[in-house]
Amino acid sequence: EAGVSRFVDRVHSLASQTHCALHSFVGDAVQLSWNAAMKCVQPEVKAVRFLSRMAAASREDPEVAVSGAAMSGKAATQIAGTGRVQALTVSVPWYTTLAALSTLAAKHQAFVVDAATAAAASDVSETRAVDILSFGIAENVGGNDTSAAVTVHEVVKERDDDDDEWMYV
Repeated sequence: EAGVSRFVDRVHSLASQTHCALHSFVGDAVQLSWNAAMKCVQPEVKAVRFLSRMAAASREDPEVAVSGAAMSGKAATQIAGTGRVQALTVSVPWYTTLAALSTLAAKHQAFVVDAATAAAASDVSETRAVDILSFGIAENVGGNDTSAAVTVHEVVKERDDDDDEWMYV
């Protein structure tokens, strides 16, 4: 119970530090977004920073097993509902891919992102390619069935490249 409380406090703290919207804690999943509920510059960087910091904190407090996955792409958001009850809805066409990343992360108790997110955050975080997930696409393009592959990158650590002497490097 104390471990779960520390986890919730940690998630809230890191969400605040990385300017994300914390949507829910349901079962063993936490739903967060960057740039869906409020404008956020460089959401990929902030998501990878969140994962890096969560990974570091999890190593220090192993009472609660934690893993995570993030990726970026276009999403549709809207405030839905009428009258007094309304909710932010977020619809992502790449949810199946994110769910597969999450499953892989949980299996290995790791923190993972797709290649595009890793590339966008390469200045702030060290990642390494660890797997390739293949997905069939329902479309038939030019008479040929197509498939997509997503390169999975493990978030290793946040870079600590702060150098006061940057002008002279």
